[in-house]
Amino acid sequence: MNFLTGRIGFVKQRPWLLVGLVCVLFLLAAKGAYKGYFHPDDLDNIAWTSVAETRTFLEGFTFPKFFPWNFRPLGHYYFRVLSRSAGLNFTPYVVVIQSFHLLNVVLLWLITATFGMRTMARLAAVIFFAFHSAVFDIYYRPMYVFDLFCATFCLLTILLWRKEWFWLGLVTFWCAYKSKELAILLPLVFTLIELWFGGKRWKRLIPFYLISLNFGVQALLFRNPEANAYSLIFTSEAVNKTLAFYTPLIFCAPLLLCLPVLLWARDRRVYFGLLMALLLFGPMLFVPGRLYGAYLYLPLAGVALAIGAFADRSERTAVVTLALLCLAWQPLQYKFLREYRNGTLAEGANHRAYVRGIRQISLIKPGITQVFVENAPETMAFWGTDGALRFIYKNPDLKVTHLNLGIPEHMGVGESILLLSWDAVKQRFNFMSHMKDEPETSMITMGSVTPVWQLEQGFLGVTGAFSWTAPHAEARLLRPEGAKAFEVTVNVGPDYIRQVKKVTLRVKVDGEQIGERTFTMKGWERTEWPVALKPAGMVKVEFDVDPPLKTADGDQRILGIPIAAFGYVE
Repeated sequence: MNFLTGRIGFVKQRPWLLVGLVCVLFLLAAKGAYKGYFHPDDLDNIAWTSVAETRTFLEGFTFPKFFPWNFRPLGHYYFRVLSRSAGLNFTPYVVVIQSFHLLNVVLLWLITATFGMRTMARLAAVIFFAFHSAVFDIYYRPMYVFDLFCATFCLLTILLWRKEWFWLGLVTFWCAYKSKELAILLPLVFTLIELWFGGKRWKRLIPFYLISLNFGVQALLFRNPEANAYSLIFTSEAVNKTLAFYTPLIFCAPLLLCLPVLLWARDRRVYFGLLMALLLFGPMLFVPGRLYGAYLYLPLAGVALAIGAFADRSERTAVVTLALLCLAWQPLQYKFLREYRNGTLAEGANHRAYVRGIRQISLIKPGITQVFVENAPETMAFWGTDGALRFIYKNPDLKVTHLNLGIPEHMGVGESILLLSWDAVKQRFNFMSHMKDEPETSMITMGSVTPVWQLEQGFLGVTGAFSWTAPHAEARLLRPEGAKAFEVTVNVGPDYIRQVKKVTLRVKVDGEQIGERTFTMKGWERTEWPVALKPAGMVKVEFDVDPPLKTADGDQRILGIPIAAFGYVE
């Protein structure tokens, strides 16, 4: 017993060594983050912030204006600085976000002291906050830097309020809101502090409430009228959905018994911590379309304060709480962290290979002005691909078309074009290019490297080895000198011919019909028609199909015929 008492005494005399140890252990546990890679949101932010003017961020930070399109000046400026200094080197991005997380651990440690907590209780609070697996995305993915910065400035503002540095706290509160809108309810936290722990100096709250009221009213007046994932939904179903998702994450479902134990403590500091968590998380209760554990990061600091206050009931309670956190809680968190990490790193590896492939192609094919993307890794959303292409090609106006979203009309005329097709198994690109001064092709074969820039209206997207057309479709072809015939290959599927019974395809070149064919049997059919000898040049090819196919199962398109190839033969 004397030995244990001596060790506790040693700890109490060197509290900052404990905080340093927590930070070191965190860095060891989270070192896997450096093996990750950018998320599509990161790539999108890197692309546009790298070319944005400095005044855009200055005006966004200084103006008391609500941005419906979620412009967050401080978080976006992080991408601006690193995109220009580090480019697509992932390591500096992780260094910054993990450094800020450790800064938040230190701020929480300082805040616990202002509530009179003893060393062991304060240590329990920071351990709970530092290693919580529910928010591991915060220190693994740069895309959540907005929540991270918001937490930093909110915690700093709370600390300054407790230290009576009121005017400086007003500045940091502004920074918190300009990091993310979650800070809008922070004045309610100050109200609780004044009511339970302060001198009830209500006048100092006025500027904080005015700032929140300004942005809150603007958010209601100028929010996007169209429903989207960020929309606030004030229904009981929305609240039940968000609570069902987030509550188990905070305590990890088996440990939900912690909540009634905390409430049993009958300590205002415990109640304050829990209410702080609820207030700061309040807006997210009504956003069922965006459910991510990282959004718990700032509210988690309130729960950590409640745990620290509970542990502060007595020295024995503090030791028992700390022992439970170290021997039961932390091993469980590390287990969850490893499970989450595996999926994140696998996703990051795919993204890294994809972006590396784009970089290599950019060295071979510079000067591209339009890109057609056939496919990408499943987790690489189209805005991530767009961001990577525009950043790597240093062209914010680069035109990017995703063929899985449909082939637009009249594309690629007068452009230097790149077509990208991703091989997920071999993790490499198949690509073809067409510079604006190069001739077009005279034969188009559908597949991974189809020259889709020659397909105009009516082609509905390449699927494997063919493309469905509308009842009328058009394309551009180069008619070579000496061409003697024109051929078309179609894929008449069994379901297709069963529905239409028979279908007729007519082909025109520059408005003159060159042939027609009626199909009554299933199978791949190649048809060839002779053509008159004419000079070489670009021609317009038209396909007309009768009867059209009306699709079922909610697909509103009216289809023509699946074409596998067409063009001139000599």
